[in-house]
Amino acid sequence: MDYDDDELEKLSLFAYHLRPLLHEEKDLVHIDLSDLEMTHYRLNKQGVRHLQLEEGMNEEYRLKGITDLGTGRFKDEEIEFLSDIIARFNEIFAEDFTDDDLFNYTNTIVDKVRENDVVMKQLENNSPDQALMGDLPNAVEHAVIETMEIHENFAKQLLEDEDKSSLFGNILLRMLLKQIEA
Repeated sequence: MDYDDDELEKLSLFAYHLRPLLHEEKDLVHIDLSDLEMTHYRLNKQGVRHLQLEEGMNEEYRLKGITDLGTGRFKDEEIEFLSDIIARFNEIFAEDFTDDDLFNYTNTIVDKVRENDVVMKQLENNSPDQALMGDLPNAVEHAVIETMEIHENFAKQLLEDEDKSSLFGNILLRMLLKQIEA
């Protein structure tokens, strides 16, 4: 392979940046929405972009190839992974939640799914595609429902009982102060 091929390098960069924008069928979980009744909807204008793709276009819009080999920086895989997750959630939920809301909720569901030993064994012993055909989708659905019930129960108790709400506020205060000290 000729490593000095600029066209191949440009194609590789283009494909690398195009890949996250493509939606693959295997990533989608199919949910039966036949009994769902839509009562409201909301449209968000996220922006307008003018793509200048004609000949003789402005230099700032032209694709520039790599000029200095070996000058790339190391990317933290965990940060890249989390950024990809947040981007996918933003596609699903639009602007309804902050990145922290999405991250914390996802961690709650992940922790709840981890409690299922059968699913964890399936994840350890199978490929991701095979795991999606196992008990994982049902475990995720069950975790979402269970955490919703738990959070609703907590919220109800805190909003209805001033003593519990006060104690909870004190616990939060101590936790926040400890984080500030750290």
